[in-house]
Amino acid sequence: MGYNFAHDVVLPGSENRPVPFLMYPEGEIGGRRLDALDPSSFSYTITARELPTA
Repeated sequence: MGYNFAHDVVLPGSENRPVPFLMYPEGEIGGRRLDALDPSSFSYTITARELPTA
C-alpha cells in the first residue's frame, strides 16, 4: 500500500465514514472501527518478500 496525500479516504468494504487521512493502519470488525493507537486492542505485523520476476 502506498501512502500519499489523499484525504477523506473511503475504505473498501468499510461500514463507516471515510477516514480523514491515512497515517496509521485502519481496522474494522463487525462494523466497529478499531483504535489503531490502542496496542491492547489493535496490533499488526508488516512483512515483506521479494516477488518473482517474469
